[in-house]
Amino acid sequence: GYKRYKFYSIQMILDSYFPTAKDQAILLIFIMLQTGWNKEIALALDKETFENSLSKSIDSNTTLIESSKNRGQIDSNVPYNDEKVIFAASDKSDRYSAVNLIKLAIRLSSPLFTHLLDHKNEMKDDINNIFLLLNPANRWAANGRKNSLLSNKAQQRGIKEFLADQNIFSH
Repeated sequence: GYKRYKFYSIQMILDSYFPTAKDQAILLIFIMLQTGWNKEIALALDKETFENSLSKSIDSNTTLIESSKNRGQIDSNVPYNDEKVIFAASDKSDRYSAVNLIKLAIRLSSPLFTHLLDHKNEMKDDINNIFLLLNPANRWAANGRKNSLLSNKAQQRGIKEFLADQNIFSH
């Protein structure tokens, strides 16, 4: 007789190599839960400076993560944004701590840092390099191949896919 082979779609293969909206949304949610930060602060993380420089010099398992929050100006004539630096403590020895989840998101995004720069709207400020993801192949023509969680559509798609996979019930 004939053997039955399982065939994988191109999308399934790509999803196993590159982060999806669901992968990055899950990491974002858990980082937010562990730090107590809102979405704006978590998405403002900078891959180069998220770990406070003072905590790197101390031999400890606890580190300080920093991000920023833009505050609106009362005086509209001020030519700059006033950023407030926000801190959260994290345990480096816990593999599921916020600092290690941020490092995981960076590692997942790393193949996309310099590759797939093909979208006309892709600017430096458009992309959060920590939460990069590969768009589904059927959206490449309209949206390009790469995206980040700064896109509300990508966030919503990722959370929707996560909730669809889980049996989450409210009481």
